[in-house]
Amino acid sequence: GGLMTTLPGLKFLRQARTIYDRVVVVGDLVRVAGCWLAGIRDIVYLDVYRTGFGRPYGRAERWLISRVARVAFNRHPDLAASLQRSGVDARFTGNVMMDAIPRGDYDAYRRRRARQAVTLLPGSRQWVPESFRLQIEALRLLPADVMPDVFVAIAGGVSIDALARAANLDFHGPMTGEAGDLGMLAKGALTVHLARGSVIGNLFDASDLVLSQAGTATTQAVGLGVPALTFINPRDRASRVRDENRLFGEARRIVEADPAKIAGAVAALLADDAERGRCSAIGRARIGGPGAMAGIVDAIAAR
Repeated sequence: GGLMTTLPGLKFLRQARTIYDRVVVVGDLVRVAGCWLAGIRDIVYLDVYRTGFGRPYGRAERWLISRVARVAFNRHPDLAASLQRSGVDARFTGNVMMDAIPRGDYDAYRRRRARQAVTLLPGSRQWVPESFRLQIEALRLLPADVMPDVFVAIAGGVSIDALARAANLDFHGPMTGEAGDLGMLAKGALTVHLARGSVIGNLFDASDLVLSQAGTATTQAVGLGVPALTFINPRDRASRVRDENRLFGEARRIVEADPAKIAGAVAALLADDAERGRCSAIGRARIGGPGAMAGIVDAIAAR
């Protein structure tokens, strides 16, 4: 995003203005500002950051969007309405993140043995092994009769060997020919089924809870009605945490980055079907359903 308003970034955008018939901006207003500075107009703007449960658009932001966007897609009807009052063709047609949940060749249900299942989302950045270690340490504290089936979605570029070392688990290669199967990590009574991130929807469908340090994947899980637990990393931006809290409400619980606290929160939610059901309903309502993708494609294709 920051490159969009640097001199090299503006040079690229000015070149793009003469090359491309359509410009689609996905992201925050920094990219819209870059288009304005480069003279690009009539963009299709997909705002995937502003949620409608926090700060609304300011006057200057509405002005900017009205000058640059031919059509804007928002994640909340109130955001679309505020832009419409400024003359923008703004639309709320669903949450595009819910249109983009990948599913593929992986049978999570066939691997189920316990009464409940948990999916781990340790993230996709350099502290993934650290997050995974904390998640596994928490699960090891659960009593045997509470222990769920455990799945983990492996993002591209994440080293399975690094995860195994961090959590003191042994790697076992894939036992099936399924494209999403990456094998297992296991030791003692704990088995963790490894799956590619490209089949994350399969894991959500089979899970009662997610332990998540991810971004978009948390939104998708909560939107599907799977409650989330996360712990705050000292590197997390406080403003981002506040915005996420406004969006997720009680569909995502925050706990201390302590294995015992995480284990207690997992056990409490797994034991309370009614509370998980309440959190599930909150998540579905706040994130919204699919449907935006078709409208976005139509807007791009329109002349």
